[in-house]
Amino acid sequence: MRLVLGIATVVGVIGVFDSFGLFYLGERVFHLDRTIIQTLIYLKLSVSGHFKIFSNAHARPFWSLRPAPNSRCGGVGTQTAT
Repeated sequence: MRLVLGIATVVGVIGVFDSFGLFYLGERVFHLDRTIIQTLIYLKLSVSGHFKIFSNAHARPFWSLRPAPNSRCGGVGTQTAT
């Protein structure tokens, strides 16, 4: 359990820095409007959550196996609905 908590903490901290980095790039580098930056952050959070689920579903590299049909339908369905 200690290993799982350690990995979850690292992944969570990386996600926070990734979100702030995306915000910085949108605001300071590309000079985007706040509404566009909000959309980018939302899409990043939505897609990265699904990617983490799909990539951690098995021990082999994420590109070696396709997700189960139920997982694929759930991922596509929630991305389409939002």
